[in-house]
Amino acid sequence: MAKVDYSAVGRRKKAVARVRLVAGDGKVTINKRDIDNYFGLETLKMTVRQPLTLTGTTSFDVLVNVCGGGVSGQAGAIRHGISRALCKADPELRAALIPITEVFPGHNIALPIPAPSFTTATYGYPC
Repeated sequence: MAKVDYSAVGRRKKAVARVRLVAGDGKVTINKRDIDNYFGLETLKMTVRQPLTLTGTTSFDVLVNVCGGGVSGQAGAIRHGISRALCKADPELRAALIPITEVFPGHNIALPIPAPSFTTATYGYPC
């Protein structure tokens, strides 16, 4: 019998996280370490678990390989990757995940491009 797993990539700042969701009981493993051993701050652990708690998903184990950036960027990248993998597992969860800030970066409304401004360097004034 084939195992069902969902994979996705999450990015934040300079951090990149490769996330796999496999059938399990909700355990989060980051770089072959438990989440409690990887992140010391509770806020970072909460950030990582946010998509899972928001959707009420407990049927997947989360396996993550993350590199680059700092701990905050890595936590955000993992959150992004988990959200994308959950959307692959169940597309109806996307509506529940959109209110999380920065989960789907491209979802925001595009702002108009500002008019070009001229600086003093453009005119070549001597200093």
